[in-house]
Amino acid sequence: MANSLAIVGAGRVGRALGKLLHLAGWRIGAVVTQNIGAAKKAARFIGAGRPVAGISREILAAQVVLLATPDDQLSFVAQSIVELLGREQQNAFNGMIFLHTSGALDAEVLQALRDRGAAVASMHPLQTFSGVGVPPLEGRFFAVEGDEPAVRTARKMVRSFGAKPVKLGAGKKVLYRSEEHTSELQSL
Repeated sequence: MANSLAIVGAGRVGRALGKLLHLAGWRIGAVVTQNIGAAKKAARFIGAGRPVAGISREILAAQVVLLATPDDQLSFVAQSIVELLGREQQNAFNGMIFLHTSGALDAEVLQALRDRGAAVASMHPLQTFSGVGVPPLEGRFFAVEGDEPAVRTARKMVRSFGAKPVKLGAGKKVLYRSEEHTSELQSL
């Protein structure tokens, strides 16, 4: 399970980060999209992973789960993952890390997972993703905030492909997204 990763939401960002993390030595497990065709296409692009249609227990085999879904789906996805094991299991996700890639939302959107023992964080790239290939991320900033164990993992991931993690308070995400303020960022 060391350096094992499930990807939920394997669109432009999920596929690109999945490919980079696979090349950096992460073991890719479930690659989840809404339908199996898109999941197969994403796994082929990444070069690894098991295609899965919809939220399923397969994602729980990974140590780290990367949620690269649209912002308006994050809370729903977190709740759906909680429901995989039932509400009565209080510490069902102890030792697991859940990261999301939203630029607008902070780690609090994953509170349902945190309530079940997971460490949560956000890691948002200051980069656009076309979906055609993998943009060069060397030297690019990634805003990272959340629970310390999840932040450590996010920093490790980001550094593995040459990007620069920066610690950012949840309330500062709007500032981060403004390119004119990138000089104000402090590297972790």
